[in-house]
Amino acid sequence: SPAKGNVINVVYNMKSSGTVTIKFWNENGDLVATLQDSRLVGPQKSKQSIQAFAPGVYLYRVQMAYDDGSGETLGVQKIAVAK
Repeated sequence: SPAKGNVINVVYNMKSSGTVTIKFWNENGDLVATLQDSRLVGPQKSKQSIQAFAPGVYLYRVQMAYDDGSGETLGVQKIAVAK
């Protein structure tokens, strides 16, 4: 389903406490937004405003850097923004 409204929720699971970075690109490969937040262990939800995003398809990737020095990168996901 296309994303509608002003905000999308990105859900992921932290295996340990640390920092999450979520980057969004448009179809041309231009970086359009970056979120960075400290998170605790467990299921998480980060909100990204899409108000400034033009209608179209966007890609995003979730990267987690854990406090113990390890890390994890999830696969690229797609969202479609409709206005």
